[in-house]
Amino acid sequence: MTAVTRRRRVAYVLTAGATLWCLATLVPAAHPLFGLVCHQIPDRSFAVHGVPLPVCARCTGLYFGFLLGSLALAASIGLAPQRCAVPPRRSVLLTAAIPALVEGGAEISGLWAGLPVARAMTGAVFGLAIPFFFIPAADEMLTEARAEISRLMIKWENLHAATRAR
Repeated sequence: MTAVTRRRRVAYVLTAGATLWCLATLVPAAHPLFGLVCHQIPDRSFAVHGVPLPVCARCTGLYFGFLLGSLALAASIGLAPQRCAVPPRRSVLLTAAIPALVEGGAEISGLWAGLPVARAMTGAVFGLAIPFFFIPAADEMLTEARAEISRLMIKWENLHAATRAR
């Protein structure tokens, strides 16, 4: 399997996981699950028919931004694999976080009351950038794990062969 094929598979699997995660954020019964990762303050959450979603607007934007970024990366791996081989500079991720940090800081300091749409948009900007770092890192971790398992299997086979030879 080529590196491009492997990276594409990792992107597809993570995109499928992100899709399921995003769909779960639309189910009110998922409140207990998302209570582990979100404050779930009703005033800061979108609501469907008066029922707040299980995550706040910023988390909603973050998760759906991650999904869109995953879809974009999965598509771009097939179109321009050489450009997807290396993640962008870390400054890109930091730059993507700035709107959420500024908006959240303005809310905490009382300079801005904050609107759910603004929270969602700043979360989405950050979420959109994350897959371009996360997917290559996951691919690299899986590649290293596979190589380590192969090394251990060879070592075990050699040890087993030596034990049988006695």
